[in-house]
Amino acid sequence: MELQIDYLGYAEKVHITNNAPGDRLWRYFYAFICDYIPASVVAYSEWSISFPWRYFISIKGYVGYFITAHREQLSVKFSDHAKLMMKVANDNSYATSLGLSHRSEQEIQERLCSAKFVRHLTDNQMHNLKKISQLPGAATFSVPGAGKTTEALERV
Repeated sequence: MELQIDYLGYAEKVHITNNAPGDRLWRYFYAFICDYIPASVVAYSEWSISFPWRYFISIKGYVGYFITAHREQLSVKFSDHAKLMMKVANDNSYATSLGLSHRSEQEIQERLCSAKFVRHLTDNQMHNLKKISQLPGAATFSVPGAGKTTEALERV
């Protein structure tokens, strides 16, 4: 089954269509979506599903998991407009995170203690964590032995 994902600007909705009306996987996909958002906002038919774009952005990771889990049976195509709107949403999320103030050392220490984290952070690790702890995703590149694992464990 092929899914086509589009953004309907006039309605600010995602519109997902399939090329196999009546397929059982399509009904599973609809039920899956309704596990994460109110069914009352979802318009469903045998060939399309539509709901507000803001909901799609909030569950896009879960939709990705569904697609990956069924990759043998599913292919997905995004319209250019949907790709653009997803990029805008990702850019806005990252820009918002960058604009937030960094977490304080005390906040990080409290979080570590509550998680029963016993490793002691170096000054460099604490500096990095203050910056990356507010981001939706982050990477740290250092020489071997610099403490990347410790930073990653704290981030989780």
